[in-house]
Amino acid sequence: MLSTVLTAGGASGIDLGRILLELALILCAAKVIAELAERVGVPAVLGEILAGIVIGPSVLGLVEPSNSLFLLAELGAILLLMQVGMEIDVAELRNVGRSALTVAIIGVTLPLTLGSFTGLALGESGNTALFIGATLTATSVGITARVFGDLRALSTREARIVLGAAVADDVLGLIILTIVTRIVEEGTIGIGTIATTSLTAFTFLAVASAVGFTAVPRLIGFVAKKASSPAAVSVFAVGIALAYSGVADAAKLAPIIGAFVAGAALGKAPAHERIARDVSAVAGLFVPIFFLQIGIETDVASMLRPSVLAIAAALVAVAAVTKVVAGWGAGRSGGDRLLIGLGMMPRGEVGLIFATIGMGVGVFDDDLHAALVLVVLATTVISPAALRWRINEKGPAEVDLDVDADSEPEGGWLRIDVDRIALAANPPTSAAPSVLLSAALLAREYKPSDDLLDWIAERRTRDLVWNRDATTRMLEVLRSGTPRSWRLLEVAGLFERTIPEIATAIKERASDVSELDPTNILRFPAVETLREVTAVASSQSDTLLLAAFLADVDAGTDATVSILQRLDVDLLIAGEVEDLLNGARILRAAVEQEPHRVDDKMLRDIAHGLRRPGIVERSRLLADAIGGLEPWQHAAMIDITIGVQSLLAHPELLEGVDDSLADMRRRQAKDLTDDPALIDRITHAPTTYVLAHEPAMLLEHARLIEPAPHGRKVRVTVQPTATVGQWMINVACRNKRGLLSRLSGALADSGYSVVSASLATWPDDSVLDTFVVTAGSPPDPTTLSDLLGRALRGRLKSRRIGGEPPRVAIDNSIHPWHSVLRVGGPDRLGLLAAISYALSEIGVVVHHAVVQTRDGLVDDTFEISDRVGRKVPEQAADRVIRILKKVSGETQS
Repeated sequence: MLSTVLTAGGASGIDLGRILLELALILCAAKVIAELAERVGVPAVLGEILAGIVIGPSVLGLVEPSNSLFLLAELGAILLLMQVGMEIDVAELRNVGRSALTVAIIGVTLPLTLGSFTGLALGESGNTALFIGATLTATSVGITARVFGDLRALSTREARIVLGAAVADDVLGLIILTIVTRIVEEGTIGIGTIATTSLTAFTFLAVASAVGFTAVPRLIGFVAKKASSPAAVSVFAVGIALAYSGVADAAKLAPIIGAFVAGAALGKAPAHERIARDVSAVAGLFVPIFFLQIGIETDVASMLRPSVLAIAAALVAVAAVTKVVAGWGAGRSGGDRLLIGLGMMPRGEVGLIFATIGMGVGVFDDDLHAALVLVVLATTVISPAALRWRINEKGPAEVDLDVDADSEPEGGWLRIDVDRIALAANPPTSAAPSVLLSAALLAREYKPSDDLLDWIAERRTRDLVWNRDATTRMLEVLRSGTPRSWRLLEVAGLFERTIPEIATAIKERASDVSELDPTNILRFPAVETLREVTAVASSQSDTLLLAAFLADVDAGTDATVSILQRLDVDLLIAGEVEDLLNGARILRAAVEQEPHRVDDKMLRDIAHGLRRPGIVERSRLLADAIGGLEPWQHAAMIDITIGVQSLLAHPELLEGVDDSLADMRRRQAKDLTDDPALIDRITHAPTTYVLAHEPAMLLEHARLIEPAPHGRKVRVTVQPTATVGQWMINVACRNKRGLLSRLSGALADSGYSVVSASLATWPDDSVLDTFVVTAGSPPDPTTLSDLLGRALRGRLKSRRIGGEPPRVAIDNSIHPWHSVLRVGGPDRLGLLAAISYALSEIGVVVHHAVVQTRDGLVDDTFEISDRVGRKVPEQAADRVIRILKKVSGETQS
């Protein structure tokens, strides 16, 4: 069958191989240059147009305009307008407000009128001049929203007016495009033609909207219930959009009008979130082709001709002035009217669609099309810079916003006023995180009032401090919040000012190559899935939902640790969240490998990694909720979970097994040497230490520590790390009371700031300490050896630190033999030495330690026991804190 199709294609003159190669080049060029554009702060749309110019006839000549390319580009435009339609909230459109509607009407009428007169003045025909005016009516909401969001100004009155006006502008502009396109195709401009065309356009819009908003949601709901494949709904939805586009074309209207109406109707369908996700994936392929086609068909030589540049300059002036003047339609109560006008200025992807349609119907020649592309490029590049200038120039005055702050009323800071979330009193800025999270919960059913949004906007540049009350409220949002809740938090810029790692992860997750609307409503599918199985609030459900949230935003391991520190959650909860994320990764990796098999070795490795039965089951729930697994993989995961639970229920089955990951790594390290002393040293290395190092590093450490150092002899090696200015110091010596405190204290006294540290102890009391320190030049191993050797002599001294002591917690459920002590809080010079001193004072032996510092916060883990090898009572954490408080007090006295 395939060969028949290919042969038939060849017979009709279609060079299939060339088309496929061109398509591959187009997609790759679009993605690469769009990514580069994003990195330098330029909208991806402009990068895609530039990519088209580069690979098109104007520069490299790798791709020529063709019918097949035109068809794919048309599909891209249809999908683009389908997405725009799905993002239009028709109910919200009725509530944009008088100011926004006035701005939108002026912002359409003025460009249409002055643009048409400018076209006539340039000597163009009436049809061409009219289409020039229609093209200048467009406004790109996505570009403006991106700038407002980046500057934490989405909650300002000006941003609310601009975004509301831009939505109304889209609808009015498409109506005008519909009418103008029909008039142009009729060939004449007269009262009768305008009346007939307007009647046809409005009739189509009325009938298509009536059918769409009543029948389409029901039809999609029926398909969603009856279809066995989840993708059937999205395929059916795209079919509806294509059908609407075809009907619009048959009515001699622009096909994108039909796609827009279909999208608006699909936005009301029960499965619109699934449709939006799937359409976004398909649009990611076709929409860039549309923008590249514009670049491919653009004649750069034409762009550089003085006549074209003169036309472009005149039209840019009209485009800018008319939109800026429209800002004055907001009236005196609208805030900064110049800022509103600048926000309406970018044409973006909508203007490009208008220009392309004008060329398609024959009213624009190459020169005029090139001039209009320059207009779109210029307004799209200039507007963000102008917006940033105006927002920064007119930023909120640095005044004491809390001078009139009230005390919190008995019923809380917020109240419901009819259907709006209003302030019951004037909260201080310090209460902002809790107020915003409480408002996010209410946003499930109500909309924020103007006074609440104004209060948020006044504080948009102020730093906020996160606290445990905010964490409690965030967990409530995870349990019962909706996309509206997260949208309010995004508008307020809460995470940018408190937990930037979350904001960064969400921005990366929500990035869209077509840049339609970067402020799309957020959804967290893993969180929503787990709500059904964790309906009752508890500490275990909270940790599971928090882990699901971090999995949804895909923050990465390093960012996850930092987020948990900033959330100020209990150390044990933070550790459990990390364990759940790690467990979900392990289980998913187990069922995703090919060929799939479950054997005893796999079950033992997973049991060694997950350690606790409660973690195993909740890791499975999290792995399931993340999604993307086939039904057989779900079943396989359950089998694995049952097998691992059985092993953990009978620890004796795990003892003496020589197939764990640690044993495998030991064997690999021992295979690198024939020296029996080194082999023996590797054999008896602590398991946690072995798991943290590669085989080659284990051998290198064994050579440093073998033979075991005697007395106060210290061996030191120094090597650079991947980070400039940081050095790894390996120290081999005999164990001694307070060893870690002595070594880290000596380094601190010499001015070395410890970024991370690890410690491993052998049964013969040999110890290997590894420190990563910050230093301007490489530390000298000989000097360090003498320095650290002297530190081992004499009485152990207390280490003084300033400020509040760090958080300390002990968990006896993680390790089978040792207690695990976790320390978190702000870093300071000598902190590691002070903690080690406190552990020594309470008679604790440190068997292994991992010390890390990120963004000024420590995250230290110590495997400890008493002096006869037993686990340490959890109350010992209180004794450590008391000693640290005493040390802090000595500093302050």
